Amino acid sequence: MRFERRHPSRALWPLLLLFVASGGGWWALMPGPRRSAPVEASTRAKERAAKLPLGAANESEPRTIAAAPVLNSPARERDLFSYAAPADGPALTRALPAPTRAMHYVRLNPELFLGKSSPFWARAGEGRLDVPLPGGATLKVMIAETTTLGPDRFTSIGTIEGRPQSRVLFSYNDGFLHATIQDVELGNYALRTATAELSQFYEIDDELVPPCARIDAPRPVLDADAMLTLARRKAAGAATGSEAQAGAEPAPPSGVAASAGTGVVVDVMFAYTQSVLPTLTGAARTAALQSLFDNAIAKTNSDLSASRVAARVRLVRIAEVRYDESVSTGLMVQSEALDALRKTTDGQMDEIHAIRDEAGADLVCLILQRVDSSSSGLGYVLEAPAENTNPLYGFTVVEYAYVSGTEVVSHELGHNLGCTHDRNNSRNALGALSYGAYPYSFGHRFRGQDGLTYRTIMAYAPGTRIGYFSNPNVIAPAPISVPVGVPPGESGEAHNALTIDQCAFEVANFRLQTRSASNTGTLLNVATRAFSGLGEQQLIAGFAVGGTGPRRVLLRATGPALAAAPFNVAQVLADPRLTVFNVDVNPPVIVGVNDDWGTPIGAASGPAALAAAAAQTGAFPLVAGSADAALLTTLAPGNYTINVTGPAPGVALVEAYGAEATDNRFLSLSTRGFADRDRKMIAGFVVKAGAGPTKRILIRAQGPSLAKFGLGAMDDPIMEIFNSAGERIMKNDDWSTGAARVNGVRDDFRPDVTYYSERQIFATGFAPGNRREPCIMADLAPGNYTVSVEPFELLPSQPERPGVAIVEVFEVNPR
Repeated sequence: MRFERRHPSRALWPLLLLFVASGGGWWALMPGPRRSAPVEASTRAKERAAKLPLGAANESEPRTIAAAPVLNSPARERDLFSYAAPADGPALTRALPAPTRAMHYVRLNPELFLGKSSPFWARAGEGRLDVPLPGGATLKVMIAETTTLGPDRFTSIGTIEGRPQSRVLFSYNDGFLHATIQDVELGNYALRTATAELSQFYEIDDELVPPCARIDAPRPVLDADAMLTLARRKAAGAATGSEAQAGAEPAPPSGVAASAGTGVVVDVMFAYTQSVLPTLTGAARTAALQSLFDNAIAKTNSDLSASRVAARVRLVRIAEVRYDESVSTGLMVQSEALDALRKTTDGQMDEIHAIRDEAGADLVCLILQRVDSSSSGLGYVLEAPAENTNPLYGFTVVEYAYVSGTEVVSHELGHNLGCTHDRNNSRNALGALSYGAYPYSFGHRFRGQDGLTYRTIMAYAPGTRIGYFSNPNVIAPAPISVPVGVPPGESGEAHNALTIDQCAFEVANFRLQTRSASNTGTLLNVATRAFSGLGEQQLIAGFAVGGTGPRRVLLRATGPALAAAPFNVAQVLADPRLTVFNVDVNPPVIVGVNDDWGTPIGAASGPAALAAAAAQTGAFPLVAGSADAALLTTLAPGNYTINVTGPAPGVALVEAYGAEATDNRFLSLSTRGFADRDRKMIAGFVVKAGAGPTKRILIRAQGPSLAKFGLGAMDDPIMEIFNSAGERIMKNDDWSTGAARVNGVRDDFRPDVTYYSERQIFATGFAPGNRREPCIMADLAPGNYTVSVEPFELLPSQPERPGVAIVEVFEVNPR
């Protein structure tokens, strides 16, 4: 790419610059009737790099894209795509260039995204798909984790089977997919949208990613403010006899900031001109670009994670801006766009600043379509931490051709976070060494144990680029097997990872997120009947005590009472025991225990007080001497759980009531329990009368989302909602219609009452994290309701998979 700009406060001349819940999975290179193209290509690139001494010029071949072989292959069941040979392929490649020697066009396999058997939503490590390479070989992919970003929008991460050091990232949105595949030996690949029907798939040749301009051909671009500052500093230097001589080495920055630690998130906004992705228009273009930018953010976070950087980036907005890319010369496209992006009153993209403020975006990255003949991107370097002008320079520019699959976006954001290039390429227009935020804020070029030359994200050619910021504490995977940085204080110190963590807190406060929560939802009162077993299958209810003072509560776990009329439940928990934990402390502390309600433990209330409390709250009475458990106690405000156990498994009911004289309602309660087709989890809740005839209620059941906590989670829950007359009024399998297919047949259940769309559900902030989890938001009349949860089953293709689930009921925007 081209060059970066220094903040005027420390450097008057712009320095020319070039420019991941994570998890692991597996992919495999499966042999096929073809050559090992990725291995050979990667080896050739390494051999070329190895022949160049460190610091030597890397003369790349002319940038040409060969015609792809003519292929029209049908997709196999697990193939991500099939190859196509569009007649307009050469024109598409000219319109959408990329750093590759051969461009291929493919059609996505929609069943991998729409079906209930979609590998993107399978249990961690179980989802697999195949990526067919040109010529016949196949990359077998295992999905490790999928994160919901919106309705029909998600990002998945994985690896190549047998190659845990590889990285694969998928970002899907409303029918459009972008993907990045990286392996230091097998090569790097990108998949990106071309048209509404076709995608581009290509192997990235890093030699075709333009380097920055050479230091012996500087192209400083200074606005009036910078020129005035330069004149003042030059005059001041001449007056004191301290004017810097050409080539003089400035003193390195001093001081070391504390690392920001975990939890720091830098909010990023992508802006793009009307020229970007010209092969699509309207909503389809916006959806495709959303997927592209999701993948770029996922790639940056993957780089941060691999580099052991605690900070992360988050996409908060995408926006189109009106900007004429044609007015600049080929060498000045990005430089002049960066100037226009930063300025607030030049009449070019001035609206972006208000959008940035409204979105709370700390950094803004502008995407241009037009090719800059010398670079792939540029950005301002944060080189003076804590200066109050730093937020004015949180801008970068990247060419569209290099957004997918490369390190260009990570590189440019790295500049905004205080990083600079390797020392051989960190020189200002006067030839002096230019530092980043700290003396060690350099990229790193080095030789691996295999004798080949490599470079980190911020370093320039020669060498094969790897997806790591310099960090002496990170060992690159085999066959490299050496640290990717140099410790601070040692000769050649290079530690971009430490730099980013030290600058991230400041950058994350360039703009503050001021938007209020999208809803005023509150957890409703729920009582749940479910199977209680051993270990993770025990029944657990969570509840909160609100307010500012202690509150008297009645907590119950009943089993024997359910076996008698009028309930007549079979296989009950014969002798339930309830244990109450305060979970606001770590580890949780036991604050109450009861085994048999007629036998209080310690100073707990006896059976007479318990019976009176039950009568007051409206709970059904317990038989004297029964083995049901109950506890009447006073709890301080906070979060608690009721764990229900017993000597043998069985069905139990867990309840929590406020027991004050003026409070006879359930406490807010969510319940975790085990369920199968014969032992459903049943939750009851009450909708109380309000100002209107109905209340907006959101009901969800989480199953697959619990797997990341190490639980034997229910893989595909289904729920039904019944009214007080026992009539089923709603049924839901998967909250997202994108997952509502079983064996190709649509299976999206619709309620008999007013309900709300996926986008409206997602806007509440309560949408499930996995597409196979049921969720309904509907307007319900006052009354009593029950929710039944069980594993989905459709024989013979999908037998039930019992497991642990959580049921929650929320009142949204109470009225």
